[in-house]
Amino acid sequence: MPDIFISSSRRRILKILFGGSLAVIAVPTAYVLTNFILPLSGKIISMIAGNAHDLNATSSIREIKIGMKDVLVMRADDGKYSAIDLKCSHAGCTVHWIPDQHIFRCPCHGGEYDTNGSVIKGPPPRPLSHLQVTIGNNGDIIVTDLPAAVA
Repeated sequence: MPDIFISSSRRRILKILFGGSLAVIAVPTAYVLTNFILPLSGKIISMIAGNAHDLNATSSIREIKIGMKDVLVMRADDGKYSAIDLKCSHAGCTVHWIPDQHIFRCPCHGGEYDTNGSVIKGPPPRPLSHLQVTIGNNGDIIVTDLPAAVA
């Protein structure tokens, strides 16, 4: 009998093995993709943006990532720290800090924000969001993904 004819029990075993191997690959892939695509619901994320002494000495700004957010941590002239979510309130594009003009500019529709995140030009309907900033006992700048009260 030629090899072309595989017995039905062998064929069934091969189908089970093939299906099982697909499941072994599909289940972890689906888990990773689901956690990547869905937002972090109910999880509060904090991130150390550096040490207050280092931020004073090297630069007055530092860009960090908190979860999926791009955040700019700034030290103002009065010594206070703020963290601004770089997501434009108009279309969700990432705004860029223009240091020589002291503004944030959105590359998508030309919206501009001042150093405090307030709208100064263009279509954005709201200012940029501020996140909570605290200074730890050892001088670490801790940014938490929660809304901050803006004075």
